[in-house]
Order: sequence, then structure tokens, then C-alpha cells
Amino acid sequence: MSLGALTVSRWFEQASSCLRRGDAQGAIDALKRLLGVEPEHGQAHALLALALVQAKRIHAALHEAKLAVAIEPEVAFCHYALGRTLIVHGQLKAARAEFELARTFDPEDADNELGLALVAEFAGKPEEQLQHLERALTLEPDRATVLSHLAEAWFRRGDDERTERYARAALEQEPEHLEALVVMGHLLLRRGQTEEAREHAFWALSNDATSASALRLLVAVKTRDNPLLGLWWRINTFLLRGSKNRTVVLLIGGYVFQRVASLYAKQHGFRLGSEVIDYAWLALCVYTWVGPSYFARQLQRELTQVQLNKDY
Repeated sequence: MSLGALTVSRWFEQASSCLRRGDAQGAIDALKRLLGVEPEHGQAHALLALALVQAKRIHAALHEAKLAVAIEPEVAFCHYALGRTLIVHGQLKAARAEFELARTFDPEDADNELGLALVAEFAGKPEEQLQHLERALTLEPDRATVLSHLAEAWFRRGDDERTERYARAALEQEPEHLEALVVMGHLLLRRGQTEEAREHAFWALSNDATSASALRLLVAVKTRDNPLLGLWWRINTFLLRGSKNRTVVLLIGGYVFQRVASLYAKQHGFRLGSEVIDYAWLALCVYTWVGPSYFARQLQRELTQVQLNKDY
């Protein structure tokens, strides 16, 4: 292998390592150097597309992904990168087609199953998502990214035991894996282990200070500690734990319970009690409306601070 080929290989591996750690800018810088030497390297364009997606430069990412497929149309990784890029552009049907095409070129690559799992998630098909994740685990049982995706899927289903098992397994493979750190942090926060969750947020941010998921975890920790909005965080966490059907049932059940209690109090001469129940329900509704907007403002503030620091 020539010196130039070794350099290209080293930059590609460096970029891949940066992207696994959540360092999108580090990956972009390495790939720019690589492409300066070998501009027709299709897989480098594909990896650059993924890095640009992570950096939220989605239009540039789509250009790079299409270029990758044009250069190497029979390489699975190029189609995978295009599929991932199409997802952030909201083109789920086209993304699915790219992942399935990638799977025909390389049926043993777990990335293709992860891509199909992501399409299923955005399409609102949790069971199909889990099937693809389980297939990915069969293909690569020790891969941190596969394990962290499974941890996230079970976290959303409210299964703390499986969430912890997969998150810890991912961190055993890669102690600095950003998304594994974040999902483990959210699990710790849900269990009331605030300081441990904060540590995981800072650990993730030390890998990528611009990571929206890590910043969201940090803001969630701050919100839980807030005397005014901590209760909202707990209510929101309880409602969102499990399936959407469970959330709908709880909300409808709460409203029905409030109406029955209010009418019962009024019919039995407890008019003041009935009014208290009505106003309490109204206050709870307002409280749950204010909470998300506050959380969004806090997250935007953290993102703005990161942007200012980067500009400086």
C-alpha cells in the first residue's frame, strides 16, 4: 500500500472514530483533508454526508450523499448514507428504498437494519422498529451503536431493566459513546439519581459540546431540580413512559375523573369543593402548557451559548 493510500486510510478511520464519539466537526475536518487528496473516494463522501447530518447541515449532506452513490453505486455504505440523509429531509419512502438496496449489496451489515429501524420509528411503527433492531443485534451483538439504539427503544417503552442492560453493554464496548451516555443519563434521571444524570450529561458534552441530545439531557436535569417546574417534569415523564395509547388513556382518564368528581361534589352540595376541583384542573392544564415552552427556551439558551462559544 502506497504512502498516499495509508494517509487516506488513516484519515478515513480518524473521521469514523470522531463520528462514533459524536465529534461531527472533527470528522468533517478529517474528511476534507482526505477528499483533497482523493476527491473521487465515494465512501468518504458518504461518511461526510453522515457527519454533515450530525452537524445539522442537511442540504450539504444530501449533496454529498448523492455524490457518493454516483461515484460508487454498488457500495452498500453509500446507499445507507443517502438513506440517513433522506430521513432528515422527511423522505421516508425514498430512505426505506435506499436502505433496502444497501441490504441487497451487504445483507450482513447491521447499519442497514438500523436505518430501516429509524424509518419505522419516524413512521410510527414501534414494533417494526424493534424487529429491525433485534436483527441488527443478531448481526453485530457487541456493537455499541446497536446496543444504544435498543436502549433508547426500550426507554421509550418504559422498560427500565432492558434500557439499563443495553445502555451498560454499549458503554462497556465504548465508554464514550455519546448516545449511550445520554440514554443512561435519562434513565438515571427518571430514577431520581439527579447528580449521576448530570455527570452523564457533562460526560456526553465533553465529547460533543453541540450535541442536542446531550444538551436536552442537561436541561432535563436542570428542570427536574427547578422548584417550580420539577413537578411538571415528573408528570411529563410519567405520562410519556410507555406507549402512546397508554398516554392517551391516562389523559382521558384524568379528565373523566375530574368531571365526575366535580359533578359529584356539586350534586351533593359541595359547590366550593366542585369549584376547587375545576380550578385545580385548569391550573394543571396551564402548568403543563407552560412547562414545555420553558423547557424549549432553556434548551435554546444552552444551544445559543454553545454557538456563541464556537463563534468566539
